[in-house]
Amino acid sequence: MTNCANIAAADVLPTIAALRQEVAQLREAVQARDEFISVAAHELRNPLTPLLMTVQSMCRATERHAGTPEPIVSGLARMDRVVQHYVKRCDAMLDISRLSSGTFRVEWAETDIAGLLRGVVEGLKPYAERAGTAIDLAAPDTLAGTYDELAVQQIAENLVSNAVKYGAKTPVIVSLREEQDMVALDVRDGGIGISAADQARIFSPFERAVSRQQQPGFGLGLWVVGRLAAAMGGTVQVSSDLGQGSTFSVRLPRYRGAIPA
Repeated sequence: MTNCANIAAADVLPTIAALRQEVAQLREAVQARDEFISVAAHELRNPLTPLLMTVQSMCRATERHAGTPEPIVSGLARMDRVVQHYVKRCDAMLDISRLSSGTFRVEWAETDIAGLLRGVVEGLKPYAERAGTAIDLAAPDTLAGTYDELAVQQIAENLVSNAVKYGAKTPVIVSLREEQDMVALDVRDGGIGISAADQARIFSPFERAVSRQQQPGFGLGLWVVGRLAAAMGGTVQVSSDLGQGSTFSVRLPRYRGAIPA
């Protein structure tokens, strides 16, 4: 009996050692990947910042000169939107790297989340119009609390843009309200919906409810939403039926970090 146990151990121990070595190598590879993403995002973002400032300065100059030809005005406005879009993509890459490596830190600030949400909706309206849909917002005039402004903005942008993308040209309904010591953000569309099986996995990284051939993307948006909400002490859930649209619900504590006196 003892000999059998010794033989079994002799067979298994090299396998365990090999698996441990492979796990260590995989961890090193993941760390190297996260470091590369962080460096790449920084390198891509750095030249975009002065470019964006220059474009916005030119936009303001055209506003001061009423005689500027319309093609120049519209062209600069379009360039402004494109550069801002790429700056946000770089910021998203940085957030993904920090969330993956556990180095993301919430920057708490007193924030009017209602005003922030209105800005997000206004910024996405041209995108929604090109997609043939409308965005309706129901929110109080102001709703103050302590949040990470960029995190809340990214949560809202991801959810609203997803609703436009998958909403099959139905109106996207965005609502914000206070629920005791929480704020409730709901984003609803009447589009293709999500099956029960897909609902269980769409908040995992690189998971999608539709193929990349149907809709481009990396499948990271909802994962980022979930991680950012959790970092602020909140939650995100989805309610959906195939062909009946989807509602994504985010709940965040109104005051979590620096509590106002």
